[in-house]
Amino acid sequence: MNITGTPDKLIVKVTEKHIKRGARGSAVSCPIARATRGLFRGYDLSVTEDRISVSQGGLIYEQYNYSISRAGRRFIQNFDNRGRKAVKPFNFVLTRVY
Repeated sequence: MNITGTPDKLIVKVTEKHIKRGARGSAVSCPIARATRGLFRGYDLSVTEDRISVSQGGLIYEQYNYSISRAGRRFIQNFDNRGRKAVKPFNFVLTRVY
């Protein structure tokens, strides 16, 4: 995806594979990061409790921020606090923050 033409809302699908390979408490390897990475090939991304930041090549020439929907935030809390068994595959919405 060319990030310049990114839509304001994106639907992200987190699969069982993302959950199994995800790392608890990781901003770059959690299931949310793994699922979102496919939308932004060639860009770096970092996940916080409520936001995803996407930047180019580790240097912040361009940076884009997305707010994570309530379902996504709840997933992050459950996964980080209780582990893989506490979560299931689901979809969530990212909304671009300007």
